Amino acid sequence: MRLSAAISLVLVATAGVAVGVDYLTRTTSISLGTLLLYRGLIGILLLLLWHRPSPAELRPREPRMAIARLVAAGLTFVGWFGAIAFLSAPFATALLLLDSLVLELVKSLRDRTLPSLPEVCVFSCVIGYVGAVSLTRDQLSADFTIGIALAVLAIGARTISMEVWARSCEQGEAELIRIFIPLLGGALTGLVMTFGSLTPPSFIVLCLISATAALGLLTYLTEDQVILRLGAFRTRLVEIFAVPLLAVPQLFSGEFGRHPATVGFMALLAASTLWAIVASGNRAI
Repeated sequence: MRLSAAISLVLVATAGVAVGVDYLTRTTSISLGTLLLYRGLIGILLLLLWHRPSPAELRPREPRMAIARLVAAGLTFVGWFGAIAFLSAPFATALLLLDSLVLELVKSLRDRTLPSLPEVCVFSCVIGYVGAVSLTRDQLSADFTIGIALAVLAIGARTISMEVWARSCEQGEAELIRIFIPLLGGALTGLVMTFGSLTPPSFIVLCLISATAALGLLTYLTEDQVILRLGAFRTRLVEIFAVPLLAVPQLFSGEFGRHPATVGFMALLAASTLWAIVASGNRAI
């Protein structure tokens, strides 16, 4: 698959997952645990149908690394999906992708280098957008506080998860295992959250969860290819462009019209992200 096609699929699938979770958590009575459980199980089923592996192929090469990613992926799903439910899809996703800032700061301290100007602009615009949206919310409300706490959880867990994923790629871990483990982590986390109180979803809701699971699997399959070619950090720069995509529906709803600062930061974010992607070229990250 060409890199441009893989990047486009990552952006569309990431935005689709966020929109699907936003719709499910706001318009249905499904619990977060049930969503995680069914989404994970359906994703695993689709993955197994796609690869048709033998049992031996499902054994990870590094068990400790697999366990770390299993736990980190489960916590990432809880934090991201929960933040979407309490905040909004673009706001929660922008917060989640701040793990790029964490990774770049760690990398800079380790290598004793400074981020490039385009990268600094991206981070500044993400932080500016998050700040502008925060000023339009009631920071003392319970929903906002819980949403921010869940987003912080997702940022930390996803930072660990993506670093382990990148290391797995470097060590030649099979694609099947790299994708199977986070799906299993999400399903097991959902099982724990719904233990003793699982309520099966209706057929329509199950179809919506299946669509979200299919988009999630597509994200993993294509993101895996992008990470192999671009590295973990530059892949995150690409994913940040999904935030302006998620904000497009809100332009028509009138939400942004009441808060011009969010429109300005979103436009700057889109422009600076493109600048960073182009400026980074083919350098290794």
